[in-house]
Amino acid sequence: PLCRAPFSSAVRLTDPTVDPRSFFHLACVPEDRTGGGGGDPDAERSPETLALTERHAMGALTALLPVNPTSFDARLQKELWPAWVASSSSTASAEPAAAVLREPEFLRPGGMLEWLSSHLLERKVEGQRGQPPRLHDSPERWFQHFDFTNAGRLSKAEFLRGVAKAYDVSLLAAPSTPSRRKRGEGVHKLRELVDAVWDEVRWAEAVPLEDFTGRHGLAERLLAALPSDDLPHVGERLLSVDEEDGGRQPPLRLPFRKSVVQEAPALLSVDEALAKARVSDFETRKADEARALERAERVRAATQLEAPDQRVDGSSPPG
Repeated sequence: PLCRAPFSSAVRLTDPTVDPRSFFHLACVPEDRTGGGGGDPDAERSPETLALTERHAMGALTALLPVNPTSFDARLQKELWPAWVASSSSTASAEPAAAVLREPEFLRPGGMLEWLSSHLLERKVEGQRGQPPRLHDSPERWFQHFDFTNAGRLSKAEFLRGVAKAYDVSLLAAPSTPSRRKRGEGVHKLRELVDAVWDEVRWAEAVPLEDFTGRHGLAERLLAALPSDDLPHVGERLLSVDEEDGGRQPPLRLPFRKSVVQEAPALLSVDEALAKARVSDFETRKADEARALERAERVRAATQLEAPDQRVDGSSPPG
């Protein structure tokens, strides 16, 4: 998170899936720097005096998740933060934006920790599994790739994220859209496409595998909305029009990411992917500790060089 203030050292935010309390302590940055907190891992902290504000929560979340700060800030203010502080004692006397989270409220089921952990675990599994398979080649493997909890079903949000990760959504934006806004507009268009193919009655909570891969299922609907293999790859311009319909542009077609056709590797299970992620996390933690020791040694050496010569009795040598 940005502190916008002078600092002598910095530490990596603790992974909340490993040590949620340590993460909370580091994420809390009291304005008056009292009661511990800040970025100092050695500062004394009292959980009763630490409180996480919306602004500092925003900084911590954007440090851990690949989100657009501008668009995510609006979602945090309107949706996430009010839900997280709903049970906070500070909410009774303040608007949600002014409310704060104490440690017990941060840790409660269904709160900020659960939301953040689910997204981080999803990223860990995805990072170990690698690129998703092509939906055209195997709808079942595509479904399993994004079923990070092994629940046998995908929520609408999980399905939307899966399509966004598998396809270049920036090409959905209008040609006149500035480059910096193409992905944002593409995501908006993608939401419209997903709304069009998603059956709110059949899949009110989530779509099961059999409904995804079956006849007239979600995969079939999605493939009907996405381009076929003979349409341009990413980076090529879509110029086709429906001449039989008066030359009007047909419904948006989503270019797929170009990939090399090869034998599909065995899909890592969630447990296997998390086990590999834990090994990677441990190596990162050891590297952080080694760098911290190295920094401490440099500071110690610099302090010794800057200190004036002292006699054994503590007096300075004559000038």
